[in-house]
Amino acid sequence: MKAGRFNFGEILDRVVEIERYQRVKDWANVFYDYKKLEKQRSTYLQGMIPKAEATGGWISTSIIIHGTVTGRVSSRNPNLQNITRTKPGLPNIRKLFTAPKGMLVIQADYSQAELRCIAQMSSDPELTRIYEQGLDLHNIAAARFYGDNYTKEQRNNTKNMQFGVAYEQSAKTFQEKHDIPEREAEQFIKWWWQTFRGVRTWKQEVNQQILKTGVVTSPFGRKRRFHLITNENKNEVLREGFNFLPQSTASDLTLHSFNKLFTELDQERIKLVLTVHDSIVGYVQEGYETGAGKIMQEVMAATPNDKLGWSFPFLAEIVVGHSWGELGEI
Repeated sequence: MKAGRFNFGEILDRVVEIERYQRVKDWANVFYDYKKLEKQRSTYLQGMIPKAEATGGWISTSIIIHGTVTGRVSSRNPNLQNITRTKPGLPNIRKLFTAPKGMLVIQADYSQAELRCIAQMSSDPELTRIYEQGLDLHNIAAARFYGDNYTKEQRNNTKNMQFGVAYEQSAKTFQEKHDIPEREAEQFIKWWWQTFRGVRTWKQEVNQQILKTGVVTSPFGRKRRFHLITNENKNEVLREGFNFLPQSTASDLTLHSFNKLFTELDQERIKLVLTVHDSIVGYVQEGYETGAGKIMQEVMAATPNDKLGWSFPFLAEIVVGHSWGELGEI
């Protein structure tokens, strides 16, 4: 195109180029959606349907207490801990897991357990203040980063980044996993470390200990050993070692609570069936959900003090529903 004149050939070529780009983009989006659906089918449906058909609708799993390097328990054949939460555009796989007649699915979930463990172990003053005052960390972060008029989507972005930033997930990872603009994620990561400087200091101390001894020990005495640290694996070792502390501690708090609940709950009216990282799942008789939920909250809140002498506040949120995919507050 020249000044004062239109070159219609160039304009037509540009239009064709834009249309071709849009078709490729549309195809890529459809293919991306297909891949996500295919993963749901192959991972969560294809293998479990025959198991359910063979047992009258029941599916059992094997819980492995030594199956992860993070200290969490794992689930195999099938992996019921990996059943995804409901996401836009994807089928609600958890909705297929329903309660027996006359019962409800109940789930007790530690609220931000790993972040609370980080606050306790790092003694970061700002993170500690937020939890001790009963404030919502995700709301605070969203307001400080996006402003007081933040949207629901922005809060969700904040929540997703909040759990990953302490584990050194990169802005690129946030973009790939949660579709958060990379520049936005970079700004959040910078803000987070500037706000919670005590976590950074503690993280550096943990790193120094790993490099010096090759061992990191959780508050429960669980150890993660690194027998060979080289320049090539150093960053990965430090990341794994730091991640181990809050993840294994939160998992052990959940397991201790799980075991304690067998003596505190009426086992005729509730059946605990699964732990998923920091949550406990079971079937509860209709009419007993409120009483059971209160007991679960009390036990889970008391476990950090009972087992570790921590007075730091830990909370559990209780939700119930006719299926695992349709849970709501009592």
